Amino acid sequence: MKKVLKKFNESPTITTSLLIVLFLLLNWVSYGAYMRFDLSNTGRLRLTDKTKEILKNLPDNVIVEGFFSGEVPASHVQQLKYLKDFLKEYAAVSKGKFQLIFLDPDSDEEAKERADFLGIRSARMGSIDQKKQEISSVYFSIALSYGAENQIINNVLNVRQLEYELTSRIYKMAHPGERKIGFLANHGDFHSRDAQKQTDAFHSLQGFKQTIETVYGNLVDVDTAKNDVPSDITTLVIAGVTKLSPLDMFRIDQYLMRGGKLIVAQSGMNLSFQSGMVTPAAPEIIEFFANYGVLLSSSMIYEKKNFMAYRTRGALPFQVLEIPYPLWVVAVDDYMDKNNIITKELPNLFLPWTSSVSADENKLIKDSDTKASILIKSSKSAYEQSNNVLINPQAVSIAFEQDNQTVSQYNLGVLIEGKFKSKFTAETLPDEAPKDFIKEGERPGMILAVGSPYAISNMGIMQSQGINGSFFLSALHLMNGMKDLVEIRSTEIENPPLPAMEPAKKNTLTMLNFILPLAFFAGFGMIVFYRRKKLAEIPVSSFGEKKKKK
Repeated sequence: MKKVLKKFNESPTITTSLLIVLFLLLNWVSYGAYMRFDLSNTGRLRLTDKTKEILKNLPDNVIVEGFFSGEVPASHVQQLKYLKDFLKEYAAVSKGKFQLIFLDPDSDEEAKERADFLGIRSARMGSIDQKKQEISSVYFSIALSYGAENQIINNVLNVRQLEYELTSRIYKMAHPGERKIGFLANHGDFHSRDAQKQTDAFHSLQGFKQTIETVYGNLVDVDTAKNDVPSDITTLVIAGVTKLSPLDMFRIDQYLMRGGKLIVAQSGMNLSFQSGMVTPAAPEIIEFFANYGVLLSSSMIYEKKNFMAYRTRGALPFQVLEIPYPLWVVAVDDYMDKNNIITKELPNLFLPWTSSVSADENKLIKDSDTKASILIKSSKSAYEQSNNVLINPQAVSIAFEQDNQTVSQYNLGVLIEGKFKSKFTAETLPDEAPKDFIKEGERPGMILAVGSPYAISNMGIMQSQGINGSFFLSALHLMNGMKDLVEIRSTEIENPPLPAMEPAKKNTLTMLNFILPLAFFAGFGMIVFYRRKKLAEIPVSSFGEKKKKK
């Protein structure tokens, strides 16, 4: 044993051979044990468990093509590396269900033809350094293919929530038509399809449609004046209705009794842009929603602390004036329910021309699954007004500076979950309604109600910079059993730019990256050399002599 130990220490050939054998043995043992670690301080390359579950359970493979230019401006090199690493992480956890291909249309003619076929175009991108300004036309897009379905994410650098965008699109392609969102059409001024009114930002729902169609497909118009709410509608959106017949109410009621879900963006006041006045909504509409626990007040909320200013042109060219406008209420995160997944990560919410809205749990059939939650509140510096409400910004600003109203805090958004009682158990049925109807909820339903129909309009979504859209989309995910997608969406992934560095510091770091590894291996070699040299000078008999001394 002593001779073997001495030969091992003295013979580089034996040492090297044993190390190679050990290396191969470790590789053989670890074969199939695949592990990856994200050691970054933000963990931005980690995927959520929901994404991993969706990828592993895909019925078929999804093909992902990354169209990235080989040469990009220096300030975007880090983003390109991050995007490729992030896509590779998808492929790594998918167990072969995520097939990844990188293509460079700038240098590959076939890749250019493929990009043109998919409708992918290059984007102009700027880069500024200490010497020059550089404008380049580069490719930074992703195409997803699943069967006959295709999804395109153009200029992916503009996407702040990349995991959500990828996972939700993959889910939609793999599960088409499983969930449909309906909109109660032809019952007010709000519309989702009228092409002639798309320029009406106050009443158009095009922004909301674009937000939800990534996951849920086309928003389906539902007219209860003609038919029942279709059974495949999983959530019905009601915004700013001004008229509801008894038959409309009955059909919505029965949809809710079947376990339907409602998003209600409704004020207790009707706003007229022509007259500049606000009047109370029809009493039967307020009473209808009250039957299910949604209590709308016939008044408008003025927010003295958190509001969005109204911008208008001044007398001078290019002059922009900001007028305090307390009717454009901004609910901030301090006054949102941080225990609810919809509002937990929400920074704020824009609620223009809103009423207060509260919840009445007595309208629910009591069981373990029934509850009402206040999601959104005003600040404690708000007040409400029901008479002589004007919407003209100048008039509102003057009155706002002079008023001495008693301030308080008001509820602005509620979520009610559970089984509801039918409105028609104690009322006369409409003539067209069947006599045999559902009197109590068969399955738990859900109602999300906010006091402003304009929060869901193009105006509300644009002025909030998309935050309102995120709020309603999170509510839809919760209502449609995709709670985990809310968690994915709440994780914003940003691509930090490569920080600027002085030339002298850059050159120093480059030299250190070259020299330090060489110095490490040279030092390690010298240590091994002198150690073996010392061992070679020790006589073989010395091992025995040392043992005798013991």
